[in-house]
Amino acid sequence: MIRHGGGCSGNKLAGYTLDRGFATCPVLIDILRELLGFVLPPANFLVLGVLVVCYALRYRRRWPLVIGLFLAWVMMTPWLGMVMVHGLEYAISRPKHLKGDVLVVLGEGSVANTPQSRGSGSLSGSMANEFLTAVRLERMTHLPILVSGGKGSFGDGNEALIGRSVLRGLGIDHVYVDAKSQTTYQNAADSARILRAHHWHRPILVVSAFHMLQAREDFRYEGIHVIPYPTGYQTPKTLRWSPVDLLPSTSGLDMTAEALQEYLSIAVYRLGIKR
Repeated sequence: MIRHGGGCSGNKLAGYTLDRGFATCPVLIDILRELLGFVLPPANFLVLGVLVVCYALRYRRRWPLVIGLFLAWVMMTPWLGMVMVHGLEYAISRPKHLKGDVLVVLGEGSVANTPQSRGSGSLSGSMANEFLTAVRLERMTHLPILVSGGKGSFGDGNEALIGRSVLRGLGIDHVYVDAKSQTTYQNAADSARILRAHHWHRPILVVSAFHMLQAREDFRYEGIHVIPYPTGYQTPKTLRWSPVDLLPSTSGLDMTAEALQEYLSIAVYRLGIKR
């Protein structure tokens, strides 16, 4: 499950390590994840904005407002969001030759209790893209598929169980599931146990290009060296932009905020802080 963030035993919340006994407590993780949202983008932009305005009014200085407005403008431009996301998506390329023994697909969101031709529940758009890629790879390689992802937050469906139902509906029966993981760290830890139990040593990791760097680091921490197969690209390999992309928008802010969180998570890992 590619989310920073729902029982009780800890690892990671919003990219940081918590005590191992805490991270599998769904309710606490959901609540604290929402609280941490106030210090992570985009909510922290609002908090900082209020502080800047208060400072400017208190000391009657205009330059904080000018700088704050300029930074807010830049952070909300689709141009900045695309540049940041592009840096994540193309940091890892697809292998030219696939020589793995299992396909591993990580959850990226689902919705419970929606009508389907088989069972109930729907995959998110990004996760559906992953499954499309995984099905194509399965047709090419005939490898088993391991789907990792539980119920991430309030209202979400169980990603692994919904995913298994989708795959079986497409005629793929050799599907294994980890239906409890609620963070990317737990995806890696729980998948590692399943991989070792089945003596799979060359997993092909299928996940959105945006999250591949973080996911690979999590698996590496568990001693699993994956073969990355990024998919679901949001940006083209060669970026093109127009003057309209320099205008602020909510979509630009969303893209920038998500990229900032991802970069923060990766930076924490590379600084040697366990997540």
